[in-house]
Amino acid sequence: MYKLLKTDISLLTNKHICIEELNKSLNYNASKIFIKHKNNVDGFIKEFIEHIENLDLLIDNDVKNIDLAIDYIFEKEGMLQVLDLLKIIPLSQKSLETKFKKIIGLTPGKYLRLIRFTKLMRKYESKEIDINDLIYMYNYYDHSHFIKDFKLFMSESPKLYFKKEYPLIKAYSKDL
Repeated sequence: MYKLLKTDISLLTNKHICIEELNKSLNYNASKIFIKHKNNVDGFIKEFIEHIENLDLLIDNDVKNIDLAIDYIFEKEGMLQVLDLLKIIPLSQKSLETKFKKIIGLTPGKYLRLIRFTKLMRKYESKEIDINDLIYMYNYYDHSHFIKDFKLFMSESPKLYFKKEYPLIKAYSKDL
């Protein structure tokens, strides 16, 4: 989003924001495409994606550094600490945190936790390994540590979540 909108992502919240407030040009072009394909959803999607793919992205040194950090986080499945990122990114800890939050919308620490938690849940959903084994495999010190992240990222307790069936989430996690 940062590369596309050229705006500080940390300023965006979970509120709905009119795209016109973020990027007037993108709003104008999307509106034109929408009107052109008012009764043709597939045509709209195809042309809108082509339009997005042809936009100039903001790629500066900060973006390159954060992209490098994200690649490393994914490679390690979130199983590292912010200090490990500082060994491969030529930034101070404060600069890394400020730039990461501006570009990604989260601090590096929270992003690491999110990736680690997501990887754990994907393995659980694919029935690869028992949840208790996964908790320890992904360096959660105990169940309360896991429950804290679970509530943060899922907005409900594991007990409530595992009682429910989530076919959409299960189908989505299989595709990834």
